[in-house]
Amino acid sequence: MRDGDLLAKAQAKIDALKTLKGNGAADAGEPLKFLTLEEFVQRPDVSTYVGRVIPARALVVAFGPPKEGKSFCVCDLTMHAAHGIDWFGCKVTRPLRVAYLAGEGVNGLRVRLKAWLEHHDSLTQPGLFRILPVALSLPDRVTDVVEQLREFAPEIVVTDTLNVYFGGGDENTTMDMTAFCAAVRYLRDELGCSVVIIHHTGHGDSGRERGSIVLRATVDVLIQIAKDAHDKSLVGFQVITARDIEAMETPLSLRLVRYETEWADDDGVPLVTCIVQGADQPVTFPGRGGRPLGEAQSAVLQAAQELDKAQKSEPNGEVFLARMDVAKLAKERGVSKQAISAAWASLAKRHYLRLVEPGSLAIRVSR
Repeated sequence: MRDGDLLAKAQAKIDALKTLKGNGAADAGEPLKFLTLEEFVQRPDVSTYVGRVIPARALVVAFGPPKEGKSFCVCDLTMHAAHGIDWFGCKVTRPLRVAYLAGEGVNGLRVRLKAWLEHHDSLTQPGLFRILPVALSLPDRVTDVVEQLREFAPEIVVTDTLNVYFGGGDENTTMDMTAFCAAVRYLRDELGCSVVIIHHTGHGDSGRERGSIVLRATVDVLIQIAKDAHDKSLVGFQVITARDIEAMETPLSLRLVRYETEWADDDGVPLVTCIVQGADQPVTFPGRGGRPLGEAQSAVLQAAQELDKAQKSEPNGEVFLARMDVAKLAKERGVSKQAISAAWASLAKRHYLRLVEPGSLAIRVSR
């Protein structure tokens, strides 16, 4: 198909979606009303489904390299949400209705969900979780998806992955990506839900999502998920930019732990997957953290992490410590005063902690 034909097809999809409700524009003939300053400046209805991660009615992209834990983390996050369980310090105030569009790795997802349910076998209530194990073109079938979900009324819809729900065309083409973004906006607005899109990194660039910049310009929250640059058993999860929530200064530190389920294959070999657990170690994304921490930096960071366990954390998950207390513990372990002084700025620059003047620091809780 020629480029002109592809563009015409993509434009036709966009035009069709624009005729539907939820494209953000006033309907033709709808009366227009300008508000006074007093009428307009009212407290907005800002709510969050999963604290620090998923605002209500938001478009969220979680991207990362292949085989580095994207789907594991998002699946674990949304299963927690569906059961009303906090997720590694991120607050879930009640069970949420989750619809999971699984366009690839369906058998793996079955085993993953089985492992999650076994691992959380003390739960007494079933999760509000629905799965569509079919790949389809969301720009072409979004109205069908909406109608199938309308009665369930999900609060979170996951598309795993963008590639299998993208439809025809090219992710790098503005017109084609615009058509996909119009579809997910329609899905969000018709169902009043948040949409979480699992996506891949760009070719040769592990720090950026793949495809047209239209996607980044459209979404409300951008999350990076990747393995640690030096320890591949660790996975980092970080909100790197967002509109209605604060970006995370450091990644959440997670670990994928091998789990052998009760199920077995035809030969009697147990079906194995991974479960997600918290890790008590900082994570550095490839290309962002530079060389490994030096001996003095590691000692200072370890001292801070040990001291934070005895402190009550703030609502944002941080603990505030006096630098002199951290320095005292590091000096007891043989680190010189000069090395400690030099370590502060380096650790702050690499987002292991945040310096607060005068004489304090903030560190994300490690428990």
